[in-house]
Amino acid sequence: MKELFAASRDSLGSRTMMNNLREEGFDIGRDRTRRLMKALQLKVKQKRKYKVTTDSKHKLPVARNVLTGISRHRHRTEPGARISRTSGLKRVGSIWPWSLIFILAAWWVGRSIGA
Repeated sequence: MKELFAASRDSLGSRTMMNNLREEGFDIGRDRTRRLMKALQLKVKQKRKYKVTTDSKHKLPVARNVLTGISRHRHRTEPGARISRTSGLKRVGSIWPWSLIFILAAWWVGRSIGA
């Protein structure tokens, strides 16, 4: 069983392992195969498909990187440290946009309930 598993580069699951063992002449079921694989600590390593994350085959202009040189690990009080985060109420200059969102949400909930 270990030889079959190693030959598959740790990618055989219990179903495929059972089929391979049956081809070798063993009379074995899936449950017994699972128990033996667990006892031998044979864990399948998932083979991940290569995923392209960048579309570089286009004629569009590439945007300038505005975060170049900004380190997220610099302390805020360090001279020259710039904060590039924009989330949270502390960063918003006015409470007006948030209050508008809350008013509209309350109106929508009341409208959908039938009030």
